[in-house]
Amino acid sequence: MRETNPLPAPPPGKTGWPWIRGSGVLPETGGDLRVTIVTPSFNQVDYLEETIRSVLLQGYQDLDYIVVDGGSTDGSVDLIRRYEPWITWWVSEPDGGQADAINKGFSEATGSILGWLNSDDIFYPDFIARRVAEFVAAPEVDLFYGDVEVGSSSGGPEVIIRGSATDFETMVRTLDVPIPQQSTLWRAEVLEKVGDLDARWQVVLDREFFTRVARHCRLEYRPWVTGLFRTQPDSKSVVQQLKWVEELPEMYSEFFSDPSLPAEIKILERESLVAMEHMCAQLLWRNDRRRQWVGCVGRAVMRSPRQFARQFIVGGARSKVRGALRRLGNIVERPTTS
Repeated sequence: MRETNPLPAPPPGKTGWPWIRGSGVLPETGGDLRVTIVTPSFNQVDYLEETIRSVLLQGYQDLDYIVVDGGSTDGSVDLIRRYEPWITWWVSEPDGGQADAINKGFSEATGSILGWLNSDDIFYPDFIARRVAEFVAAPEVDLFYGDVEVGSSSGGPEVIIRGSATDFETMVRTLDVPIPQQSTLWRAEVLEKVGDLDARWQVVLDREFFTRVARHCRLEYRPWVTGLFRTQPDSKSVVQQLKWVEELPEMYSEFFSDPSLPAEIKILERESLVAMEHMCAQLLWRNDRRRQWVGCVGRAVMRSPRQFARQFIVGGARSKVRGALRRLGNIVERPTTS
């Protein structure tokens, strides 16, 4: 897959990472383990080139890069063809959504380390080589994750989403899944243990997948900033906020209906479902859906008055304080890279 000829020149006016090295020969670093990165995309031509270059300019020797396009009509296919000499495999055809596209990419993967990068996000320099070094040094770990920056397409100050050490029980009890998807890579054996992403989900796909991984595999958090999670008007995190209110109850209802769930996890059901109602209530309030918000509050009270008081009242107050402190501490300028 490796080519010695340079990538296409960046568009006029583009500077900094990942545009700065466009006229040179691709650097080569690392190579202890073969790494497959899958990029799912659909009509994201405004951001896709930056994503592709951020992967290819990692310079990682044994890179297996796959792009799965859902049949875009915005010029994405022409862009992918420009980078075809450096892409291991790509396709453009209708699919069943993001998870289906990612699964399609992983079905073609040849790497022993896997991950995906959405078509409006970017890796920062040396992400892959640093992550691979962690896998080599810790063969007992199945998945590593870290921190990512969040930024809009308009630039300006950025906020860091920090991961944190966790385990399966904590993720179920609190519904906190502190695993920024853009920061994760995992061993190929993980898919053999837990299966593919569930293609039914549109917004909870990574939450559901990482919860399954936590149940069966060893996770480890490494606190360093790995890349950028871009917020832009067409991103799912913006346009499909209310889809969470639909998918979260379905996901956790199925989860607790699993007869193989250990007893020590099953007893967390009330606490977990009140936390789920709290998450949905916050989204509904933010989107001015007051009647549905009242329904969430009522269901939370019925599930457990004690947990309702703990999470909606006490937990809500604590969350506001923590959020204010986090915003003060995490506002940073985007790192300068070259």
